[in-house]
Amino acid sequence: MIRFLVVLIGLVIAIPQASAISFDEARHLLARTGFGSPRPAEIDKILPLGYEAAVDQILNGVPGKAATPIPEFKTEPADRRKIKNMDKAARQDYQRRNQADRKEARYWWIREMLDTPSPFTERMVLFW
Repeated sequence: MIRFLVVLIGLVIAIPQASAISFDEARHLLARTGFGSPRPAEIDKILPLGYEAAVDQILNGVPGKAATPIPEFKTEPADRRKIKNMDKAARQDYQRRNQADRKEARYWWIREMLDTPSPFTERMVLFW
């Protein structure tokens, strides 16, 4: 019986315990999975979690849709034959509207990166 208790105590000591992570570890984790410096409230939210639980929370926080409304674009996807057959003024107008749509899409994504509840998602979008 004593041998069993000694082995059991040894196993309990050997198994790593899920303990809270330090402030610096939490800040580093959030900085690596998001954009910029994490806010103190974000750090405080994961401090009591173990490292694995904090990573799980970040991965499980990936939303299914955008936090900000996606803009409505004014131009259709390019059909090169159609564009090639346009006169110069119509082609320039199309290109101007298309350029404005692309600019609006870039601004939307920047807003999305800043406003999203899951910076990790946008970081992975940027990565891929």
